[in-house]
Amino acid sequence: MFEEEVKFWLFPGRSNDGHLIEYYENRKTLPKWGNDLRQSYRTLAQAAGLSEIDIHLLMNHALPGVNAGYITRGRLLNNHRREQQERISQIVMNSIEKAGLDVREELRAWLGKSKLSFDK
Repeated sequence: MFEEEVKFWLFPGRSNDGHLIEYYENRKTLPKWGNDLRQSYRTLAQAAGLSEIDIHLLMNHALPGVNAGYITRGRLLNNHRREQQERISQIVMNSIEKAGLDVREELRAWLGKSKLSFDK
């Protein structure tokens, strides 16, 4: 969907900067959004076994505690956060398939470009 933007952003989108800034959905189509979706994302990250620090970084929260200041964020930027996001995505895709829902073919093709296989 956003082949160039995904190289630089975890949440690529149609904006001047190339990432998701704010998303609006018809409440009749999707009754939860905004902070509700952040809560769901946080819950999925916990279920995927991500560390508290990784979850804070993925959600763009300040790192808690004095010790977090010693973390070299550059070391976490290479592919670490992308790998953590893929763990969350794997849980979402597995849940969709377990529910027996059909994932559109173009979405499957796009997601299939990652290292993870969503056909398990």
